[in-house]
Amino acid sequence: MLKATSGEWDGTIYYSSSTAADGLTFDGTNYWIVSYASSTSSNLKKLNGTTFAEEASYSISGTTRQRSAKGVCWDSTNSELLVIGTNYNSVIDRYNTSGTYLGQKFMARFANAAGSYMASAYASGITTDGTYIYTCHNNNTMAQNYLAKWSMAGVLQQR
Repeated sequence: MLKATSGEWDGTIYYSSSTAADGLTFDGTNYWIVSYASSTSSNLKKLNGTTFAEEASYSISGTTRQRSAKGVCWDSTNSELLVIGTNYNSVIDRYNTSGTYLGQKFMARFANAAGSYMASAYASGITTDGTYIYTCHNNNTMAQNYLAKWSMAGVLQQR
């Protein structure tokens, strides 16, 4: 990432196409980016809140992690980062500001009329207001362009 002059950001994040940024959030001190690397790996990158320099990069990989990360948000109520993506039916994973994986929050997935889950209702973004978690979904004609509102425990409130 480059800055135009001291105190100014040119608004561009420079990464190779294989690690394109897919989500951005601010924790009050640092910026955090999720970048999709491959179907088996993504990255959680910590950027300095003043200089925008990359301070750390944490690999998201493994069979139980959200490897195809598409969104990240700061949950100030629980002081943790929430990462969502397209693997594992839109699982929301939790991380602390040291990049440590804290486990899964819940699966942000929809049930169809028959009561089974639509595995292809992929998540593409996430945010929270501290009371509810909001996710957006695409890639399926049955769940395209939905904004979903979830309780912090993962109960769908509204779609």
